[in-house]
Amino acid sequence: QGRQQIWHREGYPIGGFWNKKIVDATWDPVSKKAVNIKCEGGPGQAPMDCASAPLVFLGGPGPYWDVVATTGVNVGNLRLTALVDMKFDQRKLNVQAYGWDYLFFNGWAVTHPAEADPTYIAAIQMNNLAPMVQRIDWIKLREIGVNYDLPAAWAARLFGASRASVSLSGRNLWRLWRHKEDTTCCNEAEIETQESWIRQTQTITAPQALFMGGVTIVF
Repeated sequence: QGRQQIWHREGYPIGGFWNKKIVDATWDPVSKKAVNIKCEGGPGQAPMDCASAPLVFLGGPGPYWDVVATTGVNVGNLRLTALVDMKFDQRKLNVQAYGWDYLFFNGWAVTHPAEADPTYIAAIQMNNLAPMVQRIDWIKLREIGVNYDLPAAWAARLFGASRASVSLSGRNLWRLWRHKEDTTCCNEAEIETQESWIRQTQTITAPQALFMGGVTIVF
């Protein structure tokens, strides 16, 4: 898949990210470029000139751990519930950062190259997308809810019913933790094309915070 190097290789995850990985570079204030650029030489090999360096495995798309935890507490007629959603060991191509730094050249690293990581500046110079393959693991408070069962006398008086309850819930409320590599604004906004197995963040709408309420009546 061109510069993205999405490969299926025996012994590795399907749709794994492969690319040359820049591990060393120096910023030259005279030429205003990254120089002395070296790439990872592969297992057991020293860093080498990037022209001769092999593609290395950057990780699979994942997530390889998808965890959901729920809990509930009853206090009299009141029930409180919560759902926490967790995804670990997953990677995507950060298209936002690619646009800022590789296409439009207006990101912080491009406008402050002397202060940025020289290996990142070298990657931009070489149009090497390895830095754009980022871990986007997260833990999110996906949903909280409260439900109140009205006393039978209230249900009969208000609705002429045998039972009634009132509920309120909120979804997508808070990201509790994100992986330090994740620089995306909305790490659930993505495009996934099965033909190429590309997983990338993109400028589409991420799940929005949502509140819902309801009344349940049983006659």
